[in-house]
Formats: sequence, C-alpha cells, structure tokens
Amino acid sequence: MKLIFEENKARYGKRRIKAELNNRDYKIGLKKVRRLMKKFNLKAICSRRKYKSYKGTVGKIADNILNRNFVATQPNQKWTTDVTEFSGPFGKAYLSPILDMFNGEVIAWDLSTSTNNQQIRKMLQRAFFKAQKSWGFNFSQWLRLTIST
Repeated sequence: MKLIFEENKARYGKRRIKAELNNRDYKIGLKKVRRLMKKFNLKAICSRRKYKSYKGTVGKIADNILNRNFVATQPNQKWTTDVTEFSGPFGKAYLSPILDMFNGEVIAWDLSTSTNNQQIRKMLQRAFFKAQKSWGFNFSQWLRLTIST
C-alpha cells in the first residue's frame, strides 16, 4: 500500500488505493484501506480546484443577432471576441482579441494579468481607433453627420 501511495506521489486516496490493490489481486475493503492509511499516516494531497468565474445568468443577455451566421461580405461588418487564459512561468495571462469575420484579421488585442472591464475597454478602444482609420473619417465627424441628419 505504501508503494502504491509513493508511486503516485501521494495523490491517491483510499478509493484509488483500494482499486489499485484490487487490480493487483489483493482483495481488501475500503474501511481496511482507510484504517491502514491512518495507521501509516498516509494522507493524500488534495488538488486545488480550478477557478470558475461562471456565476449563472447575471446582467442582460444580448439578443442573438448573428444567429450563427458568421459569414461577412465586407470588412468591419461582423467582429467577434473572446478572452483566453494562458498559464506561464510568471502566472496567468488573459488574451482578448477582436477578429474581423470577413477575413479573420485581428483588429485589436489586449493582454492582461487579470480579466476585467478595463481590459475589454482598452481592446475596444484600440479596435475603434483602427476602424476609424480604415473608414476614412473620425468619430467626431461621424457624430456630427449623425446629429445633423
């Protein structure tokens, strides 16, 4: 039993050790395994659960305007975004890009150590700034045009 425990780097608890002993043709019950583990002071290392940010439906759910039709006929017609978590030697990093559905081009992106509204806001500002250049006018001109009509 100690050998199985050490082979698996103290990650096996009573149930896994019992199953492994049964696989090796040692018929032993769970209570006996528990008693022996207590006697030999074998305590399994519990792995930490992964953080899950999902808290159910919070806030307003936007209407499904695209209805899974991701094909765009011209640039800047449909954009998509997501936040992806990466683990590295310095901890976690969160990448948030905006992709143009017309050609898959990355319009803008932001890399942060925590995912929050500030990261999304910076990414959107970069995307709108880049889009304004390609549209040929800036936001203040567009605002004047929309107010005058």
